[in-house]
Amino acid sequence: ITAFILETNLKFKNLDDQGSKVIFDFIYNNSSYEINEKMIELFVSLYKQNEVNIELLKEANYTTIKNSGASKLIKYIDYNIEFYIKTIFLKLENNFNESEEIIIDLINVIYEDFGPDLVLEIIRKNNTPIQDISKITYPELWTTLLPEDKITVSWNNLLYYFKEKESFDDVLVSYLNIDENYIKLKYRINKNFNEDIDLIKEFTREFLISKVSLNAYTSIVNNSSIPYSYP
Repeated sequence: ITAFILETNLKFKNLDDQGSKVIFDFIYNNSSYEINEKMIELFVSLYKQNEVNIELLKEANYTTIKNSGASKLIKYIDYNIEFYIKTIFLKLENNFNESEEIIIDLINVIYEDFGPDLVLEIIRKNNTPIQDISKITYPELWTTLLPEDKITVSWNNLLYYFKEKESFDDVLVSYLNIDENYIKLKYRINKNFNEDIDLIKEFTREFLISKVSLNAYTSIVNNSSIPYSYP
């Protein structure tokens, strides 16, 4: 049977967990199966090295696969990542709670290998906010992440963005003009921010002459969110 599977390059679409372990091991180890929702669930269940909730495959599919430690399944999917993203990741109706780490890794890998269109679909599919914008390797993606509201509102993220763009561009102005964003900026820029003070001062100057709305400007200034100077 195993020889026939190899010779014909047979790919199983649907199996239950009642068959021979020898055959299952062979199919799994040789990737003799299609990447689909049912086969992923089967092999996560059979070959997981860590305890995972199988039900989470419905809402955090790739995260659950990675957390399972099913190494041959993970390697097989990663080798066919574009196919997996298009046929599983994006198609699962409730798959929008992937972990932040997974989303960051996917965005960086997919953009490098397949370009911006697929990345945009991944960004729009998921609800998980990214806490640190600098972990996205390609700054050109930041102008997509901010308008899509996928970046946690923080001064550090805005400073990273400003440093890269070297101006208050339209994306940053629009982002700060959103009520839900500017009201979250109630604290002063962290003096421990790992950039030099000159950057913070430049950011401050540009903010004061930018085209942010009067409401945003008033709220941020009244909350002393931006320091005018540092000793």
